Amino acid sequence: MQSGQIDALINTYAMSKERQEKFTMVGPYIRPTFRLIVGANSKVDGTEATLLGKAIGVERGSAANLKYANATFSNYATIQQYDQINDAILDLNTGRD
Repeated sequence: MQSGQIDALINTYAMSKERQEKFTMVGPYIRPTFRLIVGANSKVDGTEATLLGKAIGVERGSAANLKYANATFSNYATIQQYDQINDAILDLNTGRD
C-alpha cells in the first residue's frame, strides 16, 4: 500500500497504534476462533489440570494466537513459539502432548 501498488489489504493484521497512524483500518472483519490440538491418545482435554506443566505450541508471528495463549495458559503451561504451525504438529506426531 505504501508503494501505491495496491489500494486495499485484507489480512489477519494486528491493529497497532503505529499502523493506525499510517493507515485507515476498518474492522476487525473476523473474530478468531482458537482450537487446542492434541495427539489422538493424549489425556489433555483443555482443562488446567491436564495442561499443568505442558508445552503449548503457537505459531510465531501470530499476534492473536500468542496473546490468547499467554492470557489463557501461561500461568500453568509453557508457551512454545514455532516458525510454522507444521513444526508444532510434527512435535505432536512424535509423541509430545
